[in-house]
Amino acid sequence: MDPAKRDRILNAAMHEFARSGFDRASTNEIVKEAEISKGLLFHYFANKKGLYLFVYDHCIEVSLKRFYDELDLSETDFFARLQQAAQLKLRIQRQYPSMFRFFEAAYAESSPEVRPELETRLKELSDSGFATIFAGVDLTKFKEGTDISKTIKLILWTFEGFVKEEIDKARKQGVPLDYDCIMAEADGYIRLFKQVFYR
Repeated sequence: MDPAKRDRILNAAMHEFARSGFDRASTNEIVKEAEISKGLLFHYFANKKGLYLFVYDHCIEVSLKRFYDELDLSETDFFARLQQAAQLKLRIQRQYPSMFRFFEAAYAESSPEVRPELETRLKELSDSGFATIFAGVDLTKFKEGTDISKTIKLILWTFEGFVKEEIDKARKQGVPLDYDCIMAEADGYIRLFKQVFYR
């Protein structure tokens, strides 16, 4: 596919899927914004589901490349690495706002046509991302007798729930996410966990 044409399709699809969700998204709106024919769209993508998952995979690839290129693995403190990862994600979100509006919509997407594939991808990303982001961290700073595996799961589940709550709240209110506010609150959780679990 011609790169310029591909980018127009990606941007138009991201915009429409983020605005309308999968079920209500209109391929007519996508081809209109991308300035291509519907026949050409379905020449490249078998159906709307194929387009949606292609857009999702492309966004993941772009954001992860940037994330891992900039992640400083020389920092070995667990909470400093966690904070660095959160701040880096925030910077990438600001650089690619359309992409992350699509991610926010995909995170909340409930359509049975795409939800199973999204959950599979999220689990794979979570498993592989955890291993990479926290490779080489110093676990000796945790209090003696701490079940490290369960503690880290508890911390990550807290952040996952916190982010989901913020996304749901912003969508219900019809306002964009306030990333500065989210980061400030996340820093508060990090300080709290550090007091509780570190020596």
